[in-house]
Amino acid sequence: MRQAVNLSDGATWRADRSRHGGRVLLAGALMLVIGLIHSVLGEMLIFRHMRRGSLVPTMGQPLLRERHVRILWASWHLPSILGWGHSAFC
Repeated sequence: MRQAVNLSDGATWRADRSRHGGRVLLAGALMLVIGLIHSVLGEMLIFRHMRRGSLVPTMGQPLLRERHVRILWASWHLPSILGWGHSAFC
């Protein structure tokens, strides 16, 4: 199925959804799964020993200060969140 879109300059852009639609959907679903695995494994293997009962881990002694652990935790989950956002457009 072809879909035509009229652009602002009068040109027409055509997308062939029947040929690439399945691949794009598969790529989006794969990004969701990879992001979920990335976050869950990070929580289980890295951050579970750094918690004191809160959502954000704070215990990194003696190597890391609390603020460094928080930055590490946030930057660990950022690629997952970006991947989920990107997969929403697929």
